[in-house]
Amino acid sequence: MITADSSIWIDYFKGTATPHTEALDAVLNDSAQELVLLDVVLMEVLRGFRHPQKLRLAKQALAALPVVNVGGEAIAHLAADIYRDLGHKGLTVRSP
Repeated sequence: MITADSSIWIDYFKGTATPHTEALDAVLNDSAQELVLLDVVLMEVLRGFRHPQKLRLAKQALAALPVVNVGGEAIAHLAADIYRDLGHKGLTVRSP
């Protein structure tokens, strides 16, 4: 079972080539590898999208992966939506 940190996914969706994004791309293209997504990583990745179409495409791409619940997939989606909504209103949510 393989998982990737949110920073790798963020670079991947930005199209930034790094050794980590290249490794992620290789795993995504290898059906013998079991790639999973942690729900907290799902939230961290989705909260950063500013454009609705890019968000929709990312959700479609990530939906193909099994989500391992650490806190809950529904909570991850809700937290990302709240973060994005507050950002659109000019409010910044700080990480601890």
